[in-house]
Amino acid sequence: MQRFTFFCERLESEDVRFIEMEVDDSVVIQHLTTRIWERWLQPLKVKKGELTLTYSSSGIPINPRDSLWSRVRECENRGQLTKPGYTDLISGLITCARTEFQLVVHISSGGRREVHSDERAHSTAVNNAHDAPSPSSVTGDVEVFKAEQEIHPIYNGRPNNLCSSPIAIYNNAFAVLRDTLSDLTRTPAPNRTQVVTTANLLLSATKIYDSDWDRGDALLPHVERLLDVHVERHVKVATTKETYKANGFARQQLADPSYTERGAYVYIEAKNELGIGGDSGLQGALTLLKHISHDRYERIRNASCCPCIVISIAGPYVCFSGAVLVGGFIVQPFTDYVYLGGDPFMNDRIIHVAKIFDAVRNAATVLRDYYDHLLPRRERNRERLLPSPTYSLHQPTLPLKFIEQFHYQGRQTDNHRRSLFRGKFGDEIVLVKFCETYNERAHRELAHSNLAPPLHFCSKIHGGIMMVVMGFVEGRDAHYQFKNQKLPADIMDDVKSAIHRLHEIGLVFGDLRRPNIMIVPKDLDAASAGEDGTVGVEEKEASSGFRAMLVDFDWAGEHGHATYPALLNYTGEIDWADGVKPAAVMKKQHDLDMIGKLNPKSFR
Repeated sequence: MQRFTFFCERLESEDVRFIEMEVDDSVVIQHLTTRIWERWLQPLKVKKGELTLTYSSSGIPINPRDSLWSRVRECENRGQLTKPGYTDLISGLITCARTEFQLVVHISSGGRREVHSDERAHSTAVNNAHDAPSPSSVTGDVEVFKAEQEIHPIYNGRPNNLCSSPIAIYNNAFAVLRDTLSDLTRTPAPNRTQVVTTANLLLSATKIYDSDWDRGDALLPHVERLLDVHVERHVKVATTKETYKANGFARQQLADPSYTERGAYVYIEAKNELGIGGDSGLQGALTLLKHISHDRYERIRNASCCPCIVISIAGPYVCFSGAVLVGGFIVQPFTDYVYLGGDPFMNDRIIHVAKIFDAVRNAATVLRDYYDHLLPRRERNRERLLPSPTYSLHQPTLPLKFIEQFHYQGRQTDNHRRSLFRGKFGDEIVLVKFCETYNERAHRELAHSNLAPPLHFCSKIHGGIMMVVMGFVEGRDAHYQFKNQKLPADIMDDVKSAIHRLHEIGLVFGDLRRPNIMIVPKDLDAASAGEDGTVGVEEKEASSGFRAMLVDFDWAGEHGHATYPALLNYTGEIDWADGVKPAAVMKKQHDLDMIGKLNPKSFR
């Protein structure tokens, strides 16, 4: 007999969240499920027929006739039973009309399995908004702002470590808007009404007003006409602590007419002058977060990522941003502050501003339609926290289903900056990455030789984002697998072979550090051979039992032509090879020198 612990997430009763029971290893999965259901779930009105078992963290269905022993052996074969604290054996997603549960089975040893970290992060963001001071107090005092970004952070890139995934991966309105604004020369000329309304907006913006409210009242009618929205002004935003007024919301009734709360798809914050009265962009974002974090907005939060356009007006300037609430509250600008003031030659400026407003109008229309078809939910829909990428017309529809955000072990502080997600590509578990640049040629070259994970998809999608789908490799990076130890000879041989292959085709890897070297068991190599079906590297007798794969081909580029990122970490924290500098030309010798730095003399 073996004692197992079952964890049921989001059960209302704390008494049944953690269930310990002795189970014979030979018990069949469907019988195990029946016992759990009869004892704990049936009283909660969960129907037995609504249970669907899946492999842990993957979503692949489990054969209900499998024995628990077969699952234990499978974990042993993958080396999972060596992990301290727990071992996942079964993960079941139980969906019913009332709520959602996740059932996780693990060998109990005192620790508790953390599940759905994205859901917990979402709840934390909502709770932070409840606890945070008023938006005006944050924007009016830089010390308060600094403190709040540590205690109750929003992901607006201030400071740089509070960057997060591009919001364009969560809603197509944002993806298309970013594409349109990236090159306004491709957009049609605005019509006469748009030009005249924009001209009137600029004339109103140049005037000097007595207060924020006066400026807002003067400019918002023009904004309404340009965006074709109805802006509710001086809206009361109530919190548990206080009630205050927001400048303006555009809101849409949801698909369920009996639900009275409406979805906010445009929020406008106006300050009388730039630099006077606080940051309108920051205050607008914080006010929106307060609004969507209110208890009455819960069913909208349960059904969506609450996408909203944020318009910041400060004197004769306007800035357009977007916001989503996922594992955190993310706010990202679509434009700089656009000047609406006087100019000796105004016609070109008016046309330019009219094109921007037309692009935002189209995005607002898409968001309004999104909320018009949205059904509020009492239970949480996990998909709302996961990407919904917008593919180009020429790109095939991918058999891809996102499962969860992927978190690197030991890199908790860096996880929000890394747009990595675990998913299913057909029946295969994959890692999906969203990034600014990616060298597909370099990745495929090494994947052919099993020196990189298999690459299934690599292309730019709407929003100017590279989307990369690769095979998910069970393993740890070299930094954590061999912490404070030298890398074994067979690992170093694989790394050298990978770099040699890239150099043969004129490419430089560029970021050859331990975190970008995945360490995988030897037996996984056979299970995930290269794309051409061969291993491609001469097998040697190895002492470590592991092999190496390179990951993160964001920097890889042509020798003598490609350059390092302008924001390369050059603070001294990383021991770069000579010549590796921000925006410097990449050279093969840099890779070779970085190989020598993988095993510092201080490591044994």
